[in-house]
Order: sequence, then C-alpha cells, then structure tokens
Amino acid sequence: MKKMHPIAGEKMIKKIVALSLLIALFVITRSVFNSYAGSYDSGNWLEVQLNEAQKESFDDTLKKANNGDPIAQYHLGIMYYMGFGVTMDNKEAARWYTKAAEQGLSIAEYTLGVSYSNGDGVPRDNEKALDLYTKAAEQGDVNAQFSLAATYDRGFMGVHQDKKKALDWYTKAAEQGDVNAQYCLAVMYDDGDGIRKNKGKALEWYTKAAEQGDADSQYNLGEMYDSGDGVPQDKKKAVEWYTKASEQGNTHAQLLLGKLYQDGEVVQKDIKKALGLYTKAAEQGYANAQFWLGWSYKHGKDVPNDKKKAVEWLTKAAEQDFAAAQYELSMSYYKGDGVPQDNKKALELCKKAAEQGLPSAQSYLGLIYILGEGVKVNKFEAYNWLIKAAKQGDEEAQNSLDILCKESPWVCK
Repeated sequence: MKKMHPIAGEKMIKKIVALSLLIALFVITRSVFNSYAGSYDSGNWLEVQLNEAQKESFDDTLKKANNGDPIAQYHLGIMYYMGFGVTMDNKEAARWYTKAAEQGLSIAEYTLGVSYSNGDGVPRDNEKALDLYTKAAEQGDVNAQFSLAATYDRGFMGVHQDKKKALDWYTKAAEQGDVNAQYCLAVMYDDGDGIRKNKGKALEWYTKAAEQGDADSQYNLGEMYDSGDGVPQDKKKAVEWYTKASEQGNTHAQLLLGKLYQDGEVVQKDIKKALGLYTKAAEQGYANAQFWLGWSYKHGKDVPNDKKKAVEWLTKAAEQDFAAAQYELSMSYYKGDGVPQDNKKALELCKKAAEQGLPSAQSYLGLIYILGEGVKVNKFEAYNWLIKAAKQGDEEAQNSLDILCKESPWVCK
C-alpha cells in the first residue's frame, strides 16, 4: 500500500481552513498560542489576551486602542467580531485588525490576511492576503509561515506554484515545531515534489511529526519501516507506528495492522483483533477496508463464511467506485451468491470495474461477450476487453484471446 502522500494536499487545505476558522472564531487552542512564544514574553501570551478580551470592558479597551495600543486594537477587533460587550460587526473588526497590523503585530497581520482571503469584513483580496501572510511570516508567525508555504505549494489564492518558496516556508514552520509543516515537508522530500528526493530528510521530518502525534506521519513512517523504503526494513517498528496511527483512527494504518494480525508473521496471529481493525476502518468509510472485510467474509479467509456481511461490505466499497469490490460483487450477482441472481446487475458492476482498468474484470467481461451471458454475443466487444486485460499481463485473458483468435480469426485482425 502506498504512503498517504495524496493526503498532503488535503491536510494543507484542512489546516488553512482550520486556521481561518480558529482565527475567525478565536477558538484557539493552547498549542496555537504557544507557537507565538518566540514573538512575545510568554508562550501563553495570546491565551491570556483572549481571556482578557472576554473580560475587559469595551470602553476601557476602546480607550487604550484609541491611544494606539496595538494589543488593545487587536482585542477590539476580537470584541467586534465575537460580540464581546458590543454588537457584532465584521467590518469594524477588520478596521481594528488593520490598525494593529499597521503597527506590526504579527497575529493581527495574519488575522487580517485571513479576513482578506475570506472576504470577511473586507472585500476579498488575495493579493493583500498574501502580502499580510508574508509580513506575519517574516516576523516568525508559524501559522502564517505554514499558510504561505501551502499557498505556494498548491497554488492557492491564484498564486503560481513555487515549490522552492513552499520548501523554504515549510522548513521555517517545521523548525518551529509546526506538525503540519513537518508532515508536508516530509512528503516533499519523500516524493521529490519539486525538489530532489531525500529519504533521509523524509524520515527525519516524518519522525518529528509522528513523535508529536501526527497520525498521517505515524502511518507513513510505519510504511517506510514495513517496506524498507529508504530505511532498513524493521517490521517491529512498522507495527509500533501503525499501532500509534491506528489508535488515532487512521484507516490506512488500521487496515495494514489488521493484515499483520491476520497473517501472524510479524505479530502473534489474532483474527479477532484483525477483524476489529478492519471494521473500524470500514465503518469510517475507507473503501479498501470495506472491500477487504467483504472479501474475507465472502471467501472465509480465517473467518466464517458470511454471505450477508460480505455483500453488505462489498456494496459499500463498490458504491465508492472501488473496482475490486465492484468485480467481486458482480461475481456474487452472477452466481446468486448471497444475493438473488441478477445478470443485468452483475454486468453493470463488472463493466464499471473494467472501465477503471481492473484486468480481472476486463477479462471476465470479455468472456461474458463471448458466451452471451446476459448480453448478446459480441466477439468484437469481447476482443476489445480481452486485449486490454492481456496487455496488463492477465494470463486468463491471454488464453481466452488465443482461443477467440483461433476460432474467429477475423475478429482479431
């Protein structure tokens, strides 16, 4: 199974959305507050200020803000945005953020950047948002650094992708301990995404993020040790990291850890634990786990045959366009195995799997057209599907193709 690199983009998006909401709603966790420790006297400075903003009188804060106190100006923005002691007013909030930002308060710069990015209290303006992120990032604001990195990495806000700038800003944020930046930096080194691959660097940053509890990094680290990808193969370490990720609900880790318990080669065989892990992943909607669970129940691999459960889980995976599940389910419908026999439904599912490039489905679809099972015999259509499967190395397809071309040579010309 491949590492979860495609999720990096999702993580970036979720992080930015989360940061936007956190700033916009000011429901900021202690970990976020602590990230500003380098800019202020105390790591909990912002936490204290948020609490103070809730307790302060509006009139006192307004007086301080009018006297030019940037912290009071920022507090006043919070008050207007949240309705602390005053009617909520996003425009007035943005006006006070602006005053604080103009005095160089980095959190105000970043907050105002989020406002411009979202069009919240000010007209949407990505250019201004980028400029404010940059100013805050250059002052060491870790969230701004991450957002800036992700912007350049993914081409957000209409910015041209710039992997070098993304790498630079991810590195700055990662060196400050930002777990999401550490993960994304590891992915860049692991994939060679715009930079030279460096498995050592990937391992370093995955490890840092994993040790902070990032489940995706824990899973990817487990996969590196499991397959020996850039590190000496170490199945025990793989199990250790898969377990940590699994306990946090990482579906990929739950599936692979379940397979290890089912195989019993690295850990003591434990079918009950394996099924429990598959089920946890499947219940979260992970199609691969749904397929594996359905397949196990259908074929009785280390578990009792349960056709009803098999169809249930295979259907869930098939509905997510998981090709292998569509094929297995099509076989169930052809044979009436756990479901009423339905050649039309079987053909529909088999064709969906074949169109996704699954060679076993392509091969069987070719046979269906040769034999006319639920369809009119169509040897030309059969040839088209068999040749696709054969090109992928499917031996059964090649054998069927040889027979077809021998018996009906005009089809294969």
